[in-house]
Amino acid sequence: MILLDEHLISLGYSRNTAISITGIHKDVYVELSTGDTSAAIQTTVQALVDAYNPLADEKTVKKLELKNEGLSRIQLLFPSISDFDELALVREQWLSMTSASRSPTVKFQKMIDIYSAGLSGISAINALTTVTDVQNYDVVNTPAWP
Repeated sequence: MILLDEHLISLGYSRNTAISITGIHKDVYVELSTGDTSAAIQTTVQALVDAYNPLADEKTVKKLELKNEGLSRIQLLFPSISDFDELALVREQWLSMTSASRSPTVKFQKMIDIYSAGLSGISAINALTTVTDVQNYDVVNTPAWP
């Protein structure tokens, strides 16, 4: 017996794609006899392959690229920021400590603007409907980075 994702790899799929295809079926074993599978197992494997939609995985990768781009821009201002998602906390801290009449410093405002542009970029990526559109989304030039 062999794990389903290992079987998919033996059929020519990349490891990442095989793991994505198997999803919740990651612990499913496929019984192989003399290098072949039964018709029922072949049908099950093919159904999993057919049901796989790479769009969600592509969006996840692209959003990570976008966050890394935003983080590199922010680290030019604040090198100690280590995670793009950490900025939500920093922003909330700022809002909780200041009165409405106080403006942030120029550097801090730029950080907030970069974070906002990143969030807009993530929304734009989420709205894309094809793998090609997601792959073609330019995380460096498409968002309105300040």
